Amino acid sequence: MIRIKISEDQLNEAKKLYNFGALKNSITKGQSNIFGAIGEIIVRDYFLNEKKANVIFESTKDYDMIINGKKVDIKTKKTTVIPKINYNCSVADFNTTQKTDAYIFVRVQEDFSEAY
Repeated sequence: MIRIKISEDQLNEAKKLYNFGALKNSITKGQSNIFGAIGEIIVRDYFLNEKKANVIFESTKDYDMIINGKKVDIKTKKTTVIPKINYNCSVADFNTTQKTDAYIFVRVQEDFSEAY
């Protein structure tokens, strides 16, 4: 598990990224858009800065970005605890038709202090 401190700049960028209402089939009716956005920013920055990867931020209905030529969808959940190794990662039933090469699962502290 990778533990990342969320910066104020990342949080501000996330607030601007998806300034809209609920997506179709949104489990939280749009209340968690900010968590999804910060998850995408965290993953993008990690791969750009730590892995020196080629990242294209291209949000579609099937994937969120392309990392080294692979279409990747980011699935983010808010949390109040540090995730344990035995926690499950999941994709909602209605999302199983996404055309993506990989998923990256992120958990973000409810207070936006850290991501995992």
